[in-house]
Amino acid sequence: AKVITYATVGLTTTTIIVSYILAVALGHEKAWLPMISDCAVTAPEKYIFRYGMLVSAALLGANALIVHSATKSSYSGAKVTLVTGLTASFGLGLLTAVNEQEDNPIHSTGAVVFFLCYEIFMMIISANAAADERVSRLSLNVKRVAALTSLIALVSLAGMGILLSMMSFNDHYSLCMHIVRL
Repeated sequence: AKVITYATVGLTTTTIIVSYILAVALGHEKAWLPMISDCAVTAPEKYIFRYGMLVSAALLGANALIVHSATKSSYSGAKVTLVTGLTASFGLGLLTAVNEQEDNPIHSTGAVVFFLCYEIFMMIISANAAADERVSRLSLNVKRVAALTSLIALVSLAGMGILLSMMSFNDHYSLCMHIVRL
């Protein structure tokens, strides 16, 4: 599970960084504060993004299966972690396969499903890990930071969506520039 987790994190991070650098370098995206998904709209970066993130989604699902098989008898919430982990994997695949310009409701649904389900998955794993003396404090702290980061992303995503729907801004960049000017 550790190798798949590291592979997932490494591939996801590399995919996002390479796609962002390409999008900015080619003038397809502004350098300041793009949504990650905005780096997956124009070729060639969208091909790298889609491939890397779809493989990451598959690895995420494999990780959920491995965690479940390894912990189903020792942790509470094992079935919930399996369902939320696999559902998060599906959400990541969906938001990756359909960018926001192709079909924003489908893309956004995938994003919310991914962030919400993965947040639940990480919270259960972290809570169970905290009760297991075999888990190192470093590992537990990494899990806590990942869960908190995901929660911040989920709240930010939801808040941005609500603000965009309530205001006359047609994209997140315009909204962020407005907030900065305040």
